[in-house]
Amino acid sequence: MSLTKLTLPSKWVLVSLIAAVTIAMLGFLDVVELRAEEPRRAEIAVEMVQSADAVALKLNGETYYNKPPLSTWITAGLMKLTGNYGDTIARLPGAISFLLLGFLWFRISKNYLARELALLSALGFLSAFNLLFYGAVNTAEIDLLYALIVALQGLAIFHFSTKEKYTAMFVVSYLLCSAGVLTKGLPSFAFQAITLIVWCIAIKKFRLLFSWRHFLGIAVLFAILGSYFYTYSISNNVGHYLANLFDQASQKSVNEDGISGTLITFLSNPLKLIHIALPWSLGLVILLKKELRSKLWANPFLKFCVLFIVANFLLYWVSSDVRDRYLYMLLPFICTVAVFCLNEGLSFSKKGIRAVGLICASLLALGGLGHASVLFIKTDAVLSYPFIFLVGILVVVSAYVTFKNSRSINFVWTFILGLFLLRLSFNLIALPITQEKINTGNPYREVAKELVLLSHGEPITFLGTHMKLHPDLAMFGIEEKVTIEIPPDIPFQIPYYYFLETGNVLKFTDEDHGSGYYLGYSGHLARKIAGDTLFHMRAFGNADLQLIRID
Repeated sequence: MSLTKLTLPSKWVLVSLIAAVTIAMLGFLDVVELRAEEPRRAEIAVEMVQSADAVALKLNGETYYNKPPLSTWITAGLMKLTGNYGDTIARLPGAISFLLLGFLWFRISKNYLARELALLSALGFLSAFNLLFYGAVNTAEIDLLYALIVALQGLAIFHFSTKEKYTAMFVVSYLLCSAGVLTKGLPSFAFQAITLIVWCIAIKKFRLLFSWRHFLGIAVLFAILGSYFYTYSISNNVGHYLANLFDQASQKSVNEDGISGTLITFLSNPLKLIHIALPWSLGLVILLKKELRSKLWANPFLKFCVLFIVANFLLYWVSSDVRDRYLYMLLPFICTVAVFCLNEGLSFSKKGIRAVGLICASLLALGGLGHASVLFIKTDAVLSYPFIFLVGILVVVSAYVTFKNSRSINFVWTFILGLFLLRLSFNLIALPITQEKINTGNPYREVAKELVLLSHGEPITFLGTHMKLHPDLAMFGIEEKVTIEIPPDIPFQIPYYYFLETGNVLKFTDEDHGSGYYLGYSGHLARKIAGDTLFHMRAFGNADLQLIRID
């Protein structure tokens, strides 16, 4: 008999949890400028609105082949609807996807788990350190939307198979598969195929894969994708597009580093999976208990979660290019298994509960008291000290309540609340300081303003030499080599913030068009034109980006 029982949090704690995570995710989207892949995604959405072309993606006015359009449709639609192209709108779809996945995970999983465990699994996903303090910060990237789609794809297969609604299982999962393909390309085919095969074997329904219901689902998939790619082919080179999507997928699924590289990734990639699910993944250690494994396997939903994780992680196990964000779709499944293990394991150990509760309370206390250090940080960033100290006090209160409840597994609710409050502190302290550091290096918002000032508001053209890509398209034993020309990379904050300042798209050209203002790399510009250099900056380490005026 268990010594303590996980129960739902009190109403005020639940309201506090919802309020804290919502404010933390949606309230500070424009504090730090777009980073990493974010400005590229935002600029593509801007150019979709400006070109009124919803079929072929554009970047610097030229066709962009690396990604399908669904995430851009969503962001561009918000920009068009609101008339706002800023950082908040660029990041909003990803932030909403993150929160929506947590909400839907609870709504669906509570049908197969105790409500309190379903809630803990959803909150565990939302409070995983890697997501909370990194992945859910750079939300203009597409990975959180993709995680939502793939997780729902898996849930659809489980939910409808459990209800024996196999037509719905195939149709809905293939609809989501098509959404995944239109978001990130070919990996969604693998997720669909692997999950269906493994689960149909597990429930002894392998024959379903050869039924008319399955072929109906496949027909839905090809109808959606076929419609898009046919429309694309009317005015664009669909062969180049498909070749590049295949090439992008193969680059991320093959290890070319030899035996030693393969061995290293074989050992390190599972650790990445554990790392991104911290702190909840620590509960997986309890799976060493045989009786716990038996109890887990007896629950169909938990069994599906385990199979989904193991089977689909095979796609990444020996890949040399596995970044944390590529694995986010597995996180809700991992957190569900992990919190089940924690609940079952700690419920029978009074000392275990006390020890873990004290550790969690101590972490929150350190985080709360650490707010005082903000007084000693030398920074020119504008910090909201009253709000910072208010949140710090709330974190300390959460730590105290966690300590008081540390004899019961229910300390987890105020621990998670403390984590959400620490994310609020991160928004109030770390993000402004990060932006201040950007301002002392390459402050792209200010760079864009300077370019507009130097060009007197006249249009600027991105001048350079096309890069040539040679992706291979191999299908059914037929291999076709194609050549795709694309503009050279540029810090994409520049065209994005340049548009916000002027309303003009920074278009690329490989030949000068007479007098005007040209932005480009010094080597490219020297080979093409001569003029007065008005501005230069370092990009990508040692590349010299210049603004030149031709009279």
